[in-house]
Amino acid sequence: MGFVLLLWSYRPATAGHWAESWEAIESAVAGLSGIQAEFVQTKELSFLAAPLESRGNLYFSRPDALRWEYIQPVPSVLIMQGQNIDRYQRIEGVWQPDQSARLAGMQVVMQEIGRWLQGDFRANPDFNATLGPGPEITLVPKDEALQALITKIRLILARQAGVIDAVVIEEGAAGRTTIRFENVRINPMLDKRLFSDPERHR
Repeated sequence: MGFVLLLWSYRPATAGHWAESWEAIESAVAGLSGIQAEFVQTKELSFLAAPLESRGNLYFSRPDALRWEYIQPVPSVLIMQGQNIDRYQRIEGVWQPDQSARLAGMQVVMQEIGRWLQGDFRANPDFNATLGPGPEITLVPKDEALQALITKIRLILARQAGVIDAVVIEEGAAGRTTIRFENVRINPMLDKRLFSDPERHR
């Protein structure tokens, strides 16, 4: 799946860039109660002639409810509520729980996503974060085991206060994952069932 970060705020951009300091970033997300966005995920692998593309939706409700939903090419859903992570796959038109061993790894990923959605970088126990140069945040894994999977994560910041345009996950010789976000909605009214039921609720 790769990692992802989205930060949104309803505050308008002011003179200069909104992410000129860590304090400015934390201020930009202070008014965040929820977000909704579409995403396009492109995965480049060294052994593939063409990238793999996936599309889906992201929903987040403060403080710790997150839904990461793939629509194409293979429907699947990851739902986080606090420390609980559930994954579902759509098989023959029916949502089936995924009990595979990889779910444990996904739990770590989802918890990181939830932390980043709230602008928590400096206290992150898993990554060293660097701000700049330019409108960008670079995250480098602290743990050697994680470094073997991810070289670094680049967060490309938009001009709009609190918005991140894209996330680029460098995976060394294995390849790269890029996630770009579209049709962002800030603080939308979200059905609570989005964070408990794999079916989509508007």
